[in-house]
Amino acid sequence: MERIVIRHLNGSKANQVEEFPLEDFKELKIGRNPDSGVKYDPSQDDLVSRAHAVIQQDTADTTKFTITDLNSTNGTYVNKRRISGTVRIMPGDVIQLGPGGPEFQFDVEPRPADILGPTRVAEASVVEPPPDTPLPTRDGQVRTPPPHSGSPSGPTYLPVGKGTVERLIAQSKNDVCKYLVNGAAALLGIMVLVMGILLYKDSTTKQAIAKTRMELAETKEHAAKTDQLVAPLKEVMPPAEIAKAYGPATVYIESGWKLISTPTGKQIYHRYVSVKKGQELLPAYLLLDDNVVEPWLISDDENGTNDPIGSMGVGGSGFVVTENGFILTNRHVAAPWETRYWSGGLPPLPGLLFPVGQNGEVRFTEGRRISAETEVKALLNWVPAKSKLLGSKPVSGKLIEGRHDYFDVTFPKNKLRIPARLVRVSDTADVALVKIDVPQSSTKVQMHNNYDSVNAGGAITVLGYPAVSPSILVKVKSQDPMSPQGYWTVVPDPTVTTGGIGRVIRGEATPGGGSTDDYLSSMGDVYQLTINATGPGNSGGPVFDDRGRVIGIFAYIRYDQAGTKISFAIPIKYGMELMGLTTVMR
Repeated sequence: MERIVIRHLNGSKANQVEEFPLEDFKELKIGRNPDSGVKYDPSQDDLVSRAHAVIQQDTADTTKFTITDLNSTNGTYVNKRRISGTVRIMPGDVIQLGPGGPEFQFDVEPRPADILGPTRVAEASVVEPPPDTPLPTRDGQVRTPPPHSGSPSGPTYLPVGKGTVERLIAQSKNDVCKYLVNGAAALLGIMVLVMGILLYKDSTTKQAIAKTRMELAETKEHAAKTDQLVAPLKEVMPPAEIAKAYGPATVYIESGWKLISTPTGKQIYHRYVSVKKGQELLPAYLLLDDNVVEPWLISDDENGTNDPIGSMGVGGSGFVVTENGFILTNRHVAAPWETRYWSGGLPPLPGLLFPVGQNGEVRFTEGRRISAETEVKALLNWVPAKSKLLGSKPVSGKLIEGRHDYFDVTFPKNKLRIPARLVRVSDTADVALVKIDVPQSSTKVQMHNNYDSVNAGGAITVLGYPAVSPSILVKVKSQDPMSPQGYWTVVPDPTVTTGGIGRVIRGEATPGGGSTDDYLSSMGDVYQLTINATGPGNSGGPVFDDRGRVIGIFAYIRYDQAGTKISFAIPIKYGMELMGLTTVMR
């Protein structure tokens, strides 16, 4: 025997065949858990428990196999019979996961000649004769008693007349009739009595059967209600189990980027100027006619006097959503040029502010000095990819874009950096989709869009890589004579943070007595969290509910002047929308 063969007969995997080499699979787990060998769809095959059953090869006799039910909610059936504990199975046996659940046929290939399928058990009925039916004697003969032998000297009878004889005969006939009538009456009475007893017993039996059936139905109904109440408790995953199951799917993201002019490919800089020759160079800002303030951008470093727009060493988190390497994270982690540039601090000030005319010309002579107390709020809202001017020319389309100098993904407790590429960026929420190319399947999370039913107070678990968490480094020793130098590198290890949903903030709603136009959320659709033990670097990490399903993407932290901070997550529905094609017009 070389392999186990699983032939799916129905369910979400109907008509599929899976093979498992025996040299790699001495035991085969079955269920909806991601680490199961035979994995079932968590939504369609909801009669299957996360860890339902396991098939094992006998170590003493490798031609024998057993199946064990792992205390599943709906039970395991072998050839239509529910099992308890561990039973032996043969090639050709049909396994069913719960009544009405998915079925598959167990087999091995090649099947040894001395291993045959199980003998089908036929049900036979035996008819017993009634207890009062006469049975033949052993020799098949009917024996009669011997005739009565009287005394050799019988009694002496006196002669009687003809009338006397006729009277005696008539009397004998009357006596026989009386005996027959009385016998028939007695027999009829006995029959009526027997029938009454039988009818009474039949009525009593029917009542007992009806009562038993009613009690059985009540027991089944009570068991069903108990299972319904207990089932959600069985599905709850403690934070430690969530971290163990989905920690391998939570990745660390590092990037470096710069802003470029797409027609030329040149890097874009923030221009520094002075009003008078010989004076200090200050960062220059432009005041557009709609009171928008943005840096004076130019695609020339002017002998190193200008600052490049970009950043190095941007760190964040993400999580794998498909086995072939698609990853969800925040937009500000994967595409920083699509978000506010100075979100982590103030722009360089003091500076010089120059008004711009209707034709895009910079009115240099009207420049004035600005500080942090004036136009700083307008500067904080500047998004590099949304700039309106490059030099003195208006920007349209994608004349300005960001480009990664490096964009790496690292799996937990691993030192190997895997190059990633940006696939999609959401235009409505702080979400981005990236992709890595790996030759083997990756552990992925389970996503659950509960936006319409989520409530404050639900328990959550967050995984990620907050920058404040101490780093662990390992030394990489080179085995390459062409590159003999070793180096130190950070090995990421995700942080587990627990808490709850403190508040659900919706981007669109209808207030009482008003319309959607009377409602405004400055944060859009977000979940306000009670988790405050994390920080920058955790952005893009998965937010799990108490069943181990991702319901959000960790995104923001807000502080007040007193140092109080509140964290927020983006509903997972925006990540799921980014993974598909959403129609916006009919």
